[in-house]
Amino acid sequence: MAHASLHLCGLGICLLAALGASRGALPGEPFPFPAQSVRPYSLSINREDYHYAPKPRHLRPSRLIRLLGAAFEPFWMSVERPAGAGVWLTEEAAARSAARRDAGRPTKLTVQKVPGGEASAALLANFTTITRGFNISASPELVEGAARYRRKLEKEAEDLDLSSLPGDVAGAVREWLVRSATCGLRYRWMDLGPVFWPRWLRHTDCYRAGGEETCSFPSGMACRRAQVTHLKILAWHCWGSEENGVRRGADKVTPTVRMGALSKNCVWRQVPYPVVTACKCSCK
Repeated sequence: MAHASLHLCGLGICLLAALGASRGALPGEPFPFPAQSVRPYSLSINREDYHYAPKPRHLRPSRLIRLLGAAFEPFWMSVERPAGAGVWLTEEAAARSAARRDAGRPTKLTVQKVPGGEASAALLANFTTITRGFNISASPELVEGAARYRRKLEKEAEDLDLSSLPGDVAGAVREWLVRSATCGLRYRWMDLGPVFWPRWLRHTDCYRAGGEETCSFPSGMACRRAQVTHLKILAWHCWGSEENGVRRGADKVTPTVRMGALSKNCVWRQVPYPVVTACKCSCK
């Protein structure tokens, strides 16, 4: 049988499939994640870069919840240390871990409530973090991103001229092309330190969902970030001041932190924090 090359290019995705060439089934387990990170984050989480940390009185959950308001997103944020923090997990691995954890007991969600007895139970109930699994359907940004790039892949595969192949073979080729170029997300919970609130955020990154490091055939392309969205978190911001005591504004109190002869005004401010919400198969 003569070998024909199909070239699927567009939107940063290129695949070459040599029809008639032998190729084994893809392994079921995900490949070891590459050491090089594709993090888009720009905020430093090195504690040495921040000389003024908030004191316990500045960390009252009820006040911080009011400051962050509707920007608090339980899927992405946690006030307390989540289970498995610091470990990279994929959606599949998280689901397997949850299944093992739930074996022999009723299925239920584990939630972490924001501490702080001064806040009402009704208020705190709205600021819980679901820690079981990694279900992208819990995040509209991830659902929308995955669906968009899936549609693009399917359209590019459908536009290929495979009229020389039997219908069932052409369909199988298109499915294989889409499956080979589909990229997934992995995540781990990261501790941002005491100058950010919530201090635990879910970091997402790209990985090859099909089980191989490359997402093209022949190899050479990799899963890379294609879409980033910005969350809002609180950062403890300090600046110099010649005034002592407490400066009162129209709607807030700015505490003055005394450091020897130097006074610092400090306040919680909302800052943008980027997270990866979609990945695609592309060149460097």
